[in-house]
Amino acid sequence: MQKTISQIRDIEVIEKELMNNPIGVLALSLKDEKITQQAITFLYQDKNIYFFFKENDEEFEDLKLESRVSFTIIKNDKIKKAARTDFNPVYNILSITITGLIKVVDDPKLISTLVGSYVNKYSKQTEKEENFRLMKVVFIDSEEIQAYEEIGG
Repeated sequence: MQKTISQIRDIEVIEKELMNNPIGVLALSLKDEKITQQAITFLYQDKNIYFFFKENDEEFEDLKLESRVSFTIIKNDKIKKAARTDFNPVYNILSITITGLIKVVDDPKLISTLVGSYVNKYSKQTEKEENFRLMKVVFIDSEEIQAYEEIGG
């Protein structure tokens, strides 16, 4: 098996994927010093990744805030016909990983704006934003973003 990995440095490409991808995997520490990974919906806005939890959500209560986290999205693309390879590619994936500290959003006005954007991204037109008002919002204070395209086969 052969593969070609190339780093993506174009922030516009990275931001487009973060805005359009519906789900990723968040790896984080819990208060009991355990490390966990979970598939989670997210919102990318204003150069930050936001996550939303219900008011009395145990997952939120167990978060170890101000600890390092890693968040990754993966997109499986169609195989490019003009791939720059000397082999027949079978897959083409794009991965973006963001690392940093996880923090709580405290500003009620910002939370309201973020919840509105989150509702627009994930809910049906008929659902009301009021159903989402009592949400806890956390974000990654980004330290590093790495994006790669991998073609293999």
